[in-house]
Amino acid sequence: TIWKPHENVLTLARQTYHGGRVEVFKHRAEHIYAYDVNSMYPYVMQFEMPTEYVGESRQLTDKYYGFLDVDIYIPESYVPVLPLRREKLYFPVGTMRGQWTSEELIEAERQGCTIQKIHQGFYFKTCEIFKDYVTKLYALKKSSGEPTRTIAKGLLNALYGKFGQNPTKKIYISERTSPDGATPIVLANG
Repeated sequence: TIWKPHENVLTLARQTYHGGRVEVFKHRAEHIYAYDVNSMYPYVMQFEMPTEYVGESRQLTDKYYGFLDVDIYIPESYVPVLPLRREKLYFPVGTMRGQWTSEELIEAERQGCTIQKIHQGFYFKTCEIFKDYVTKLYALKKSSGEPTRTIAKGLLNALYGKFGQNPTKKIYISERTSPDGATPIVLANG
């Protein structure tokens, strides 16, 4: 059973979703290595996922998986640890307010960050609900020829994408007059 969260819980959880980090750390080098993680997003889905709502707390704990809204100090570093979305994705330093998962905040504290205030936090029990699905499809992707490989890859990515998708759709409606000038034409774009 997957619990559908209340709107305020869902809003905070969505604010903690930042996507992946891709950036160049050195612009010039004699020897350059490029690393690519094979099927990164499906890979992370085989681990524990939030499934059962536990409750709200203004404390950081590693006992449950949480989504938190905090004030935090991020010290100067070569590779700042926490993402912040402001139109684009940034990795700033200094004191700021943002939304992150409990795992990100625990790692941030290990990296020298200081949580100054927790405004809100929602916690969940976790379970490996997608492990079998991901394991079977990944094996198919690696061992099969076309078109099975492409279908398996598409199913792996579609599952992750569906959970990252915003369920709220914007629909824009405009009204124009037909060439005869009498009949209104309604156009919808969503």
